[in-house]
Amino acid sequence: MIVHTRTEISTAGRASDAPPATAMAAEAGLQALAGATSREQLWRIPEGRAELAMSALGAPPASGPHPARGWADRTTEARDRTLRVIQALQNHPEVVSAAPNYYVTAQNLPDDPRQSEQWFHDTIELPEAWDITTGGSAGEDVIVAIIDTGLHRDHEDMDSGRLLPGQTFLQDDDPGDIRPHGTHVTGIIGAHTDNGIGVAGISWHAELMPVRTLDGDGRGTVYDMLQGVRYAAGLDNDSGEKPDRPADIINLSLGQEGGTPSETAADLFHEVRELDILTVASTGNSGAEDIALPADYADVLAVGATDRDDRRAPYSNYGTGLDLVAPGGLMTSAGDPDGILSTWEPDTYAFKQGTSMATAVVSGTLALGRAVNPDLGPPGVRYLLETGELTEDLGAQGWEPETGWGRIDAHRTVQAFADFDADDLPPRLSAQPPGLAFGYTQSVQELELRNSGTGDLALDEIGVTAEWLQIEPRRIDDDGLGVYELRASRERVDPGRHTARIEASADNGDRVEIPVELHAASPDPEHDTVGRVVVELHDANETLVARTTASREDGAYRYRFTGIAEGEYRVTATTRMTGSSVACGATEACGTWPSTLRPADLELDRDRHDVDFRIAWPPERPESTHLD
Repeated sequence: MIVHTRTEISTAGRASDAPPATAMAAEAGLQALAGATSREQLWRIPEGRAELAMSALGAPPASGPHPARGWADRTTEARDRTLRVIQALQNHPEVVSAAPNYYVTAQNLPDDPRQSEQWFHDTIELPEAWDITTGGSAGEDVIVAIIDTGLHRDHEDMDSGRLLPGQTFLQDDDPGDIRPHGTHVTGIIGAHTDNGIGVAGISWHAELMPVRTLDGDGRGTVYDMLQGVRYAAGLDNDSGEKPDRPADIINLSLGQEGGTPSETAADLFHEVRELDILTVASTGNSGAEDIALPADYADVLAVGATDRDDRRAPYSNYGTGLDLVAPGGLMTSAGDPDGILSTWEPDTYAFKQGTSMATAVVSGTLALGRAVNPDLGPPGVRYLLETGELTEDLGAQGWEPETGWGRIDAHRTVQAFADFDADDLPPRLSAQPPGLAFGYTQSVQELELRNSGTGDLALDEIGVTAEWLQIEPRRIDDDGLGVYELRASRERVDPGRHTARIEASADNGDRVEIPVELHAASPDPEHDTVGRVVVELHDANETLVARTTASREDGAYRYRFTGIAEGEYRVTATTRMTGSSVACGATEACGTWPSTLRPADLELDRDRHDVDFRIAWPPERPESTHLD
């Protein structure tokens, strides 16, 4: 403790030849270690003399913790005694002040000049994580594979010593130039840091493996993506080559919205998981209650995006299958600093937004964790995620559809990895996905119950809480773990929102409750909201310029676009009940300005507040819901 006594201390009644402050400390059962009466002094409680000091100073007796619980540890008990002694010293007539002698730590900030613009570092408590590790490992460095558009390897803020040989998987014979999306994602994860140039990567030491599966337009095929995953994992692939060492983490800042899950892809990601490789993917950017593939596969961590205020970004897909969120930014114009700053085209930097950026934030953070505990694989990471050790909970306690298990926290993640022994991972009953949403059209879904820990685990019971929901085993083992099929009987429900639960328990006492939600639509959206509506703005070349979502309010869906250049545009609104990324599908409510039957281009030469139109189920219904 740090004590400041009065300059003139009374010596009345003191026979000691020691300095007055030293003698005063001794009388109180304390020991003066350093300092002087004229300034601050360092005092301590000698071992085993806390009760004596408290008695000598007239401190109130320690009440202690609840008798049934006891002290958590000796350190907590000692801290309580110290604080009581300090409190008594503060009331002593010859003491000016007394305070704890707290520990201080180095703030390990890099010298990259634009790191201060990377606001998401503070959001995820990255500087505090850097005080523990910057990603270096006593053994082999962590490898992160970035399966994307490729990498501008000659960028000034890329460390050539950490760039591994890459590979390309593209069916297109003319893939075009490298789109800088992959360079942006790579920079978030591991830009050259503390080099006095540009930005800082989350991991200062991770080795980076660029794998190109997207062309110059940012497009590719599922097959090429799977070949990229195979290469990164050290598995057989079409290139006939394998990396010297497989990746520890595979980053997939890409997605297929509205696609059909593939058993082949699911099996591959499960094989990758069995190799102790973490796979991280983005949920999609259409703002829909629909997780894109491959993020929606059970063995992939699905990452959504948050804005600077820790709210779900409106473009970020959410719902069943979402695991966690991370900063992805929210921009209103090009160069908006509320985006995520990273490397871009050669020797340039850019602010961008999206679940791609959020996914890179999670991959970089997991690379820090893997550096302090290389043996912690997917089961341990899943356990730590579901027990709240890796994230800051943003919504209701536990999992919820808007933000999953919470927003990644680098400091907590590094601490959790460092403290966790994978050999101590207990059996744990878990469900993938942690919630089910049938939406307006689906009637069949699958749920996997698994042991996400180690040791033996068997299912005791499983059931549902609603008559309209039925559950049947499909592919389960002798312990009752595996895949179950859920069927919703839509003919048994009225229009509106319906909820239920799947309840399961295991022989070790674990219980899981999986929330289930179903929507039944009225034939007329005027009388029954269809959830969020997606509003899109396309230019004369039919290129998507902007997209937003709107919710029903007072009978209308209100939307706004800002920062749009002058020109002619087509405005369309559609529901996304089937999860498809195709606007105005055959089973969707749809509308186009000024009317669906007579669409026209909107001339935008000034601010417009008159872009109102109606949406309707096909065929057109004149009384349909108004949208403005």
